[in-house]
Amino acid sequence: MLQIAHRLTADTQTIQLGVSEKCGLFLQSISYFIAAFTTGFTLNAQLTGILFIAVIPPIAVIVIYGTTTVSKYAQRAQNDSAKAASIVEGAIGAVQVVQAFGALDRLAEQHLKLMGPVVSNGIRKSVCGALMLGAVYFVA
Repeated sequence: MLQIAHRLTADTQTIQLGVSEKCGLFLQSISYFIAAFTTGFTLNAQLTGILFIAVIPPIAVIVIYGTTTVSKYAQRAQNDSAKAASIVEGAIGAVQVVQAFGALDRLAEQHLKLMGPVVSNGIRKSVCGALMLGAVYFVA
């Protein structure tokens, strides 16, 4: 029962982290888009219409490709993190056995080795997200 509650809490936190990040980026991008084109149509409607046609397709390509890449690295980091967490959960669940056999150092090394890909995928995800946002601002 405790494992089910723990897994449910972890899944809920994962959903919250994913949604909150994407929701913020979405709101920021939409507000920037609306503000830019509202100002443009107010100042020069014909030129803004041409820019509207020229800017929307590249932004769509950037957002679609960028979101796919960010999601790929986030999923990889989550999967690797789950592997590392399973070692920790097992060690905590059998703490007496771990202490009796002196396996703490080995388990800690194995956990750190599994956390390496988590960190690198997290960095890649952040860099891709930053590049995507920068490319959208550059195009717009």
